[in-house]
Amino acid sequence: MALFTNCWFTQCTGPFFVHHLDQFSIGHEAVYANGILPRDISIGNLFISRSDQYDPDATWGFLADLDVAKVYDEARLAKLVGEEQAKRIVKSTTGSITVWIHHPRLSFPYHGATQGIAQFMSLSVLDEHARAFSQHEMQDEPTVEEPPSLIPLDPEVDEQPSLPADSPLHDLESFVWVLLYALCIKEMNSKPSVSERGAYCARYFMDIFGTLSFRETLERHTFIMSRITRNGRSDKAWKRECISDSNAMLVLQNLMQVAKTKALDYEKFKEILFHYIGQLEPTNTVPPTL
Repeated sequence: MALFTNCWFTQCTGPFFVHHLDQFSIGHEAVYANGILPRDISIGNLFISRSDQYDPDATWGFLADLDVAKVYDEARLAKLVGEEQAKRIVKSTTGSITVWIHHPRLSFPYHGATQGIAQFMSLSVLDEHARAFSQHEMQDEPTVEEPPSLIPLDPEVDEQPSLPADSPLHDLESFVWVLLYALCIKEMNSKPSVSERGAYCARYFMDIFGTLSFRETLERHTFIMSRITRNGRSDKAWKRECISDSNAMLVLQNLMQVAKTKALDYEKFKEILFHYIGQLEPTNTVPPTL
């Protein structure tokens, strides 16, 4: 009988978490190749199966819970399940969800392509939701602005290309935020006393994942991504205190660096993971890559 747990951060040591990330990405790529974008990559939807009765330590990572998944290519899905079944699946997945947004000054239904939990969304998706929320807020409280008297400067900047809504890169970045979340939980649980765990929770975990609104989460995660990808003295000190496992932080930093440039595709994701898998000491408890 298989045993499942979504607390895979308990395995975030040595080669385990690298292999599990690889397996999660393989599963995501297989689903996406058949016309479905999962869109809800979070700590509660990534599972580990201990299904080998001959080796109780053997584990396998897999994705679950496609409640907010979107069929982006019906033809691809039809090749897998048939046209009739594909149409039924498309009908049951509308591609958007109505969510009631509650705010101290207003409450309104937000109709959008909701993609999971804000704390694990890619920065691009967070920005999309934050803009939608701001538009409703401005409609509720119209203001009259006095135009500036200065002549504006229009500086030339290298604007990052926006990603299509159906791009798998959004979900791949979500894997990176889930990894940071898992590492923070593991770090917090490693503290010997309740007071130390509470101090870590307040200073790091809640600081990163405790924001409530899309806009606050976007601003905080943008800063955290920059901090993790920088190597200044204060940044290095912060990273050591946040995640004491230097190997895990190095993997996280590399993934963040590529995600920041919006270039974290399946190939680059696997390239980074395999670079570190090759350096980790193999053990009998690490399952082979499919």
